[in-house]
Amino acid sequence: MEHLKQSEVVSTTNPRLWFFAMDANGFLQAASSADFKVFLREATGLTEVVDWAVIDLSATLLGVGRYVIPWTVPADADKGHYLVAVRWKIAAADEWTTHGYELCVADPGANRYRQQVATVQDVRNWGIAEADATDAEVGSKLQAATSLIYRATANIFDLRYIVARFDGNGMDRLPFRHPIDALEEVNYLDKDYDPVWDVDDEVMRVGNRHIRNRNTLEDDRADPHIAFYDPAYKFPEGRHNVEVKGVFGYTEVYEDEDNILVVNTPPQELRDAAVKIVWRMLPTFDDPDEMEDRREAHRVSSIKTKTQSVSFAPRAGAGQGSNVNSYPTGDPEIDDVIAQFHRPTEMGVV
Repeated sequence: MEHLKQSEVVSTTNPRLWFFAMDANGFLQAASSADFKVFLREATGLTEVVDWAVIDLSATLLGVGRYVIPWTVPADADKGHYLVAVRWKIAAADEWTTHGYELCVADPGANRYRQQVATVQDVRNWGIAEADATDAEVGSKLQAATSLIYRATANIFDLRYIVARFDGNGMDRLPFRHPIDALEEVNYLDKDYDPVWDVDDEVMRVGNRHIRNRNTLEDDRADPHIAFYDPAYKFPEGRHNVEVKGVFGYTEVYEDEDNILVVNTPPQELRDAAVKIVWRMLPTFDDPDEMEDRREAHRVSSIKTKTQSVSFAPRAGAGQGSNVNSYPTGDPEIDDVIAQFHRPTEMGVV
């Protein structure tokens, strides 16, 4: 999730907050009109802070169907979680489609990072106050936790525009590495990597039903793919000869209390896991003994108070070799969650 600072201006030169518009088949399309609305998420519910404001689509354009949400964060904005609702139309006669984008207003310091699995406010909600750790300190630990989770899962948990090349497999179905949120185009390239043909939504099915069906029916996040409607069409065999452009990322998709489809948040289980990793790092250098106690608390098997002795169980994975993907933290309560979101194993036939 993204962090914005008080007084920050979101624009095409600072595109930290953006949305995408797509058609019913999952392909990015230019919007004809769009508005946005901002809510502060409080314990009692959503509080409106910005009423519907028109988005200038020509001034906010990032690419086909992708636009900046031009919000300027007030200097006195409350810190915490916000929900930005964006409604858009492909054609003027269409009904509005509304997506929601979560973010956090905080002050993570000069060394600010991009998307993180959890937010500063997530950590605050677990009882770590600013007196215990500043936003900047929490932000740096969140980045360490995010890097660990991304590396261990070989997956991404934010929305990213990606241009990637895949090996054609001679079949009518092509699997991807990361979940698809919306596609811009698919091209077949020749030996000089020049487009020979492209495909559109009339001949191809996009595996992003978790968004198109509002996460109520089939979920393609564990099996991201594209496929021709007509199995007579094939992806020609070759190396890096299929170029795909689009928005990718494993995000949670849910309807909030106002029936806004939120599309950009990491799974809640991973957010909690990231907070637990941060909690193990705090306090840091001021009290290394307490930090060690937090890191090893899950291994305590017995405590004898009279002699003040503590027995520890073996570390997870001990004697099985070092495998950061299987035991990234050594704490089963965290590692078992991370393992659920590992990128599907790629299969092939020889």
